[in-house]
Amino acid sequence: MGRFRREYLLRLPLPLAQLYGRANNAKDACGRHDNAFYLFEALIKLTATPLIAAYRQEIAGGAKRDPELDRLLGQLDLPSLGHWTGFLRELAKRFGERADAATHPLGNLSDQLTRIRHDFPPHWPCIGGSRTGLMAQLHDGAAILPPNIVGRQAPIAPIQ
Repeated sequence: MGRFRREYLLRLPLPLAQLYGRANNAKDACGRHDNAFYLFEALIKLTATPLIAAYRQEIAGGAKRDPELDRLLGQLDLPSLGHWTGFLRELAKRFGERADAATHPLGNLSDQLTRIRHDFPPHWPCIGGSRTGLMAQLHDGAAILPPNIVGRQAPIAPIQ
């Protein structure tokens, strides 16, 4: 098993901490995989939701609409995990490209998702042996969940 970080149990909201603990403590590979996937899905949705709300608030305040984002957000009625990942990627990029990105609360999210990380070992979850940003890996379809969490190599399908 990978290194268990107890501080995550203390810092994460209870439902996320429970999923993290379940992913670490599952008895078999299938249980580790399922709980790691559920944690990943919850994190994607919880990160994308305030971006969607902020975009809609800007539009309501008179900001210029982005037809591509509007088309993408039209899938909110029944979104898949791939849609949620697309919401996160595109909205983070929009807020990161703002003129006031340095001071906007969501302006640094794109950088956090795409910058190269040197503080994680090469086998850290979801980066498949390289240290490139998670969103770049997801976009290229190359993100791999590590065997110490999922019990097998499981490529994530590229986002169309």
